[in-house]
Amino acid sequence: MMNVDEAVRRNNLNENEIRIFREIMRCIDNKEYKATVRQIAKAAYVSTASVVRLAQKLGYLGYGDMMISLKNERTDVLNFEFKDVLTSILISRTGMLKIDELISDIMSGRYHRIHILGIGYSRIPATYMEEKLEELDFVTTQKSPLDFVAEKPYLMIFVSENGETYDLTFIAERCRKSNCRMYVISSREESSICRIVPNHIIIKRNSRKAANEFAPNYFIGNTLIVMESIVAIISSLCRERG
Repeated sequence: MMNVDEAVRRNNLNENEIRIFREIMRCIDNKEYKATVRQIAKAAYVSTASVVRLAQKLGYLGYGDMMISLKNERTDVLNFEFKDVLTSILISRTGMLKIDELISDIMSGRYHRIHILGIGYSRIPATYMEEKLEELDFVTTQKSPLDFVAEKPYLMIFVSENGETYDLTFIAERCRKSNCRMYVISSREESSICRIVPNHIIIKRNSRKAANEFAPNYFIGNTLIVMESIVAIISSLCRERG
């Protein structure tokens, strides 16, 4: 995506045009895609005609075309970066598809609550995602859905490194027949909880070069990276919806 220095170098921008372009990029970075020509002109202390002329000078049909193009370029860059990072962390080939499905389910509005459960160290990423989604005004909890009356659809996200934690498999088994959709983030596709929950995202716990009992365990760190990527995409989608 074109930055200010690149725009100046390619198009020989003057001081007024640089101010305009900086304001446009600020709006793009802050997801303020609905900023009008007048708003940009006022912030840059120029006329609306100057903003339109800059768009044409940069090769766009007009102001609207420029904003849409820059927005799409920014989104493509973010998606590429997320995909590039996540591909290095995920084991299962279907992991990216399941992440997309999870994001769609969270954004769908079909689910009354989102339960995010982890025990032991797995509680760390579970707590992180629960709090982040709560900040975005989603109804989230770390309580077991068995403590609620399941009269409305709800979403379940389990975090279990080995997938054999009895309390989580017990909850998953009981919830399988209820009005919910379940996902599990684990490091073992063949684990008990992954057999119960078909929507599983399998994350690496160590590198291939160091796959032995003394190797550092990166599952929690990698899971946090996945959680942050998911939350970042959801946050961006929420801002676009206004």
